[in-house]
Amino acid sequence: MNCPCLPYLREPMRVLTEGPQLTVAIMAAENSGTGRLVRNWLIHSVTQDPADMLVYGPTEAMVRAYVKAEIEPAIDARPEMAVTRRVGRAARDLEFKDFGRMWAQFLPATYNNLINKSASRIAIGGLDACDRSTGDPYALADIRRQTFGTQSRLLVESYPGLGGGDGPEASTAGIISLYANSDRRMWYWPCPHCNRFWAPYPIRNHGLMLEWPRGALPDEIRDAARMICPCCGWRIEDIWRSRMNAEGVWVGAGQRIDARGHIIGKPASFATAGFWISGLMSSGVSSGIGTLAHALDRAGRRWVDGSGTGMYRDTIAKKFGWPCDVDMDRLVA
Repeated sequence: MNCPCLPYLREPMRVLTEGPQLTVAIMAAENSGTGRLVRNWLIHSVTQDPADMLVYGPTEAMVRAYVKAEIEPAIDARPEMAVTRRVGRAARDLEFKDFGRMWAQFLPATYNNLINKSASRIAIGGLDACDRSTGDPYALADIRRQTFGTQSRLLVESYPGLGGGDGPEASTAGIISLYANSDRRMWYWPCPHCNRFWAPYPIRNHGLMLEWPRGALPDEIRDAARMICPCCGWRIEDIWRSRMNAEGVWVGAGQRIDARGHIIGKPASFATAGFWISGLMSSGVSSGIGTLAHALDRAGRRWVDGSGTGMYRDTIAKKFGWPCDVDMDRLVA
């Protein structure tokens, strides 16, 4: 099943439904559409390849909000996903959905919920925001689904809230650690001016830069903000992002991409398929580059005057999907 509005989710969906890796780790900015990935995986399971599913989130409130926003509308839109009434339960129980040939349960990622449940398909959303006081939620879930061997799949998604340093190699916890030990796929898209492919990440050899009028009014920042192509220096307006995404490709460890978009080399072999979704890729950010630039401008000013280190780290991790200790000087022109 494809995700037509979000081209960068097609490959994660393919791995979840076809393999070969049994674990998919997605390090992503908030509002990047990863909730749709879980929803589409559920739809595929119910309609084409039934298997019981467990879906976890950081808190009960967040899980219930997700079910109401994503899962309930999907069920209402598809007669083949009708929920079966169970004795002692309401047909539209928010926590448990019985689809006849399979069930899906939606729970907060507490220790008891993780160790007392098993299913061949497990998803954890917001891993870095989950309670870790009694154990790593990923490790606990991985043990539960291993009972089902090669028929199992585990999806883990989160913004890099526990990531230290300025790159995947620097962290030993959370989603960034899982990504660091995966095949590390990054998204490359073409500049609308020079057509060369580049990746929207502030790490070595990528040279990501944003440009906006510093300290200006919010509307002025949103209107003037641009991404700068590291290949030709062209200032890219937000209106180009959809086309750039439509032509983008995932490139993993052991591979490289040439100026014409040809992928060269064989992907490295890892047990985990890792995907890094930058906030600049996200189709879910209204006003796109401008909104992100305004958030970074505000957080950067708080960071400089020493009043908002936490705000800066949250902005980098949640809105941009980058390791929270990335230096601002590497991001802006």
